[in-house]
Amino acid sequence: MLLIEVAKEFVAIIDNKKTDGTTVEAKKQAWMALTNKYNALSETGIRTEKQLHALYDNLKKKARKNLSNDKSEMYKTGGGTFCPKTTNHLPSILPNHCLIILTRQHHIIT
Repeated sequence: MLLIEVAKEFVAIIDNKKTDGTTVEAKKQAWMALTNKYNALSETGIRTEKQLHALYDNLKKKARKNLSNDKSEMYKTGGGTFCPKTTNHLPSILPNHCLIILTRQHHIIT
């Protein structure tokens, strides 16, 4: 959850689709700043940029996959009652994405 909170400040830069030199450098700077801020606030130990970047990407992948599965289950009901498996809602950090982590155990698996 801390990563999501810290990433909100940098999401416009780190999720930018451009790959020109200026944007790549801005992303590197943003990841360095994000890592420094995360490590300053974290109580679990120091993390590297690479570790945080991987966690961030994995959270987005899980959210997209689980949201897709939830939608699929909804359409299987044929208009009947649908009970989503969604138990944990992370704050939206992407303007065009709904970041939802779905788990069957009622906790976030990272």
